[in-house]
Amino acid sequence: MTSVIIDHDIIGWAYRNMSKIKSQYDDINIIGKNNSSEELMNNNISDLNIAKYCLKNNCDLITADTKSYIDWFNAYTGIDKLMISKFDYWNEGQRPILLIQINDFKTNLKINSNVKILKSLDTAPERFKNKIISMVNESLIQFPELSNDKISLGITHVNDGNASFEDGYKIRLNPRRITYFTIGHELTHLLQFKGNLPMTEKSTDIFTLARSMLFLDEPPCYIKIPRKLQNYWEENSESIHKICQDAIEYRKNNRNYIKWAEDSFAKLKINKN
Repeated sequence: MTSVIIDHDIIGWAYRNMSKIKSQYDDINIIGKNNSSEELMNNNISDLNIAKYCLKNNCDLITADTKSYIDWFNAYTGIDKLMISKFDYWNEGQRPILLIQINDFKTNLKINSNVKILKSLDTAPERFKNKIISMVNESLIQFPELSNDKISLGITHVNDGNASFEDGYKIRLNPRRITYFTIGHELTHLLQFKGNLPMTEKSTDIFTLARSMLFLDEPPCYIKIPRKLQNYWEENSESIHKICQDAIEYRKNNRNYIKWAEDSFAKLKINKN
């Protein structure tokens, strides 16, 4: 299980971006909230005690406090190496959201038997490697059509992800921006390469969102989604999933299924709860 602590000073950002957080973590603790561990119920918990908790429980910290990690190096915590990266940017708070990770936490996750790990992933930091392997394993369950295909898996830092088939099926993912939607999008490209689906980016978005609720952890890249709907993406994910499934059915007798889906998104009554 992957765990994370959300600092109390970014609660507003966290609730707005919970789908993104859930896409990467199974166990989410918000400091000072009732659903968190008893040790994290105090809003005034020190950075040092947060560090000790993270070390003891193998979890990460998401915060906007640029100095919070200093106490993580206190000799009593046993932490010698950290990864500090930008997780997001909080427009309302006008500051970056930082992800702080202990770099020496290692597990030996096994990739799906039909997937080959490329050198770029094999030599990546363990936290990146394990995150990608875990999320790809879960995503492949939703793609039984690929169970007999050999797929190579690597890393890219150029974009969120990409897929190719010139020298065998390959997908590459950006470990700093990885989501289930991106993985699903790239795996859908592999089905397109097999000749099973239409070869457009907008159709890739629709078929990905229709395949499983797993892939609705962020808005898509190419189809038009109203800004208001993007702002309440998680609250409306089931309706979006259903629209995409209906669009695929609509496609059986109509060529303009993409426009039909985009029009349906525009007409959707947005749930804000």
